[in-house]
Parts: sequence; C-alpha cells; structure tokens
Amino acid sequence: MKILRSESGAALVWALAATLVVIILLGSVLTFSYSFYMRSLYNNQSKQAYFNARSVVEAISREIKGETANGSAIIDLLSNPGDRVEIQDISFVGGDVPGSFSAYVELSQVDEIRVTAVSTVGSRTKRVTAVLERNYGGTGLPIGQDFPGLEIPEETVEFVSGSVSIDNKTDGDYYAAGEASVIFINSADFHGRIYAESGSRIEIKQGAKFGGEIYAQSGTEFMFSKLHNHFVGKIYVKNGAVIMVQGKNYTITLDDEGKHVSPDGMDQEFENLIYEYTGSGNGDGGWRDTVYE
Repeated sequence: MKILRSESGAALVWALAATLVVIILLGSVLTFSYSFYMRSLYNNQSKQAYFNARSVVEAISREIKGETANGSAIIDLLSNPGDRVEIQDISFVGGDVPGSFSAYVELSQVDEIRVTAVSTVGSRTKRVTAVLERNYGGTGLPIGQDFPGLEIPEETVEFVSGSVSIDNKTDGDYYAAGEASVIFINSADFHGRIYAESGSRIEIKQGAKFGGEIYAQSGTEFMFSKLHNHFVGKIYVKNGAVIMVQGKNYTITLDDEGKHVSPDGMDQEFENLIYEYTGSGNGDGGWRDTVYE
C-alpha cells in the first residue's frame, strides 16, 4: 500500500507540473498573441493616419496648383511670410474615414508654401507636409518680362536667331529671339507655340493654317497678305503691349469692358485672334511640389 500511495503522489505531482507547464505555455501564447495583435493594431492605425494626412495634403496641394476657386482663395490670404490659413470642415469623398483631422497652409517664405495635415487614428498620430515653391517658368528669357510664369520647354523648343519657314503640318515649338523671323508659308498647318521676343517678325502667307498659340512680347511685328479661314489660333499679349501689324503700331489694352485697340484700323480678323495674357497664380508663376515631409 505504501508503494501505491507513493505512486499516487508522484502521479499527482506530475499532473500538477504538467498543468503548470500548460498554463505557462498558454500564458506565453496569449501574451505573444496580444502583443502581435497590438503591434498590428498600431501599425494599421499608423498607416491609416499617414494615408489620411497624405490624402488631405495632396487634395489641398492640387487645389493650389490647379488654381481652383478654393486654391486661389487660400493664396489670397497669404500675403506675408508667416501668414497661415487653417483648413476647416475636412471630409472625404465616398464616406466617413476613421480618425480626426486638422490642416493648415502657411507661407513660410516669399516663394514657398507649406501644406500640413495631421491625422489621429486610435492612439497613433501622423503629420505630413508638402512644400510647394513658386514656379517662375521661363522668366530667365527676355520674353518673361511680358509673360511672368510662362512655361517654356527649353529642352525641346527650337530657338531661332535668323529665319525659319514653316511649310508643313507640325506641332513643334519655336522661340524667335531678337530680330528673328518665323514665316508661315501657304502649305503650313501649325499647331504648336511661337514665343516671339520684342523685335521679332511673324509673317503669314496666304493659305497658311494655324491652330496653335503665339506669345508676342511688346514690340513684335506681324505681316500678312490675307488670313486664311483656318488661321484660328490665339495670339497672347500683355495688357498695354504695343505690336506692329502691317507696318503700323497698335496698343492693346484690356479692361472689364473688353479689348481695345488704338488707333483704329487693325484688320478685324487679326484683331479677333488677340487675347490678354493673364499668367498663372498671382501673376508671378504657379506652384509645384518640391518635397513631402
């Protein structure tokens, strides 16, 4: 009987030991599972908070860069470095998004805007900032004096210092520097851009077709015999520009009442092609991304 009691006690000890091991293992598994769950939860919250903030920043940046009514209204409130605009009533298209949001736009420097959004999801908060700087386009070229912010593709545009004739269908871009001449002969079918500096000459032969754009700096000369009914492009000038048409100088002014040409006598078909260049943003160029933080 003593042997049986000894064996029974040993069995009980082993049972208790086994139970203890199981409890320890179960506790470890539960602890590991909980830790894994919390890490996953925090990661998901961090990702959601980041994506929320990034989405808000990108949306506001698109408004500013696209010069929409909202974007322009924001820019109008940023006059001096340090000025800041709080963005209210942030919502997402397509339904509610978890978390809380705040955003603001700050003019950090004369030519730099910082768009910042903060999002909190659960216990995780993320901040994202996009830095936008003013894009002055082709202001390094003389034509930029009349067309601030004009984008000129200097890598692909053909610079003309002498004379060039356009005699086929093309959408290439030409930059007429100084006293250069661009001639549209009667077989031309042009759909590109002409950037004309002061003193340059644009000559249009009868029958030439044109559906592109001409940016004519004050002092550009235009000559033509008769405009073809397919010469329907646009000629942009600054307000107050003086251009020579058919050997005569005309001053172009534009106001709320429309376009005014002085003196009278400009060819009506040609006059109808003239538009005021208004630039982009506040007349000093648009805005573009530089970096996300």
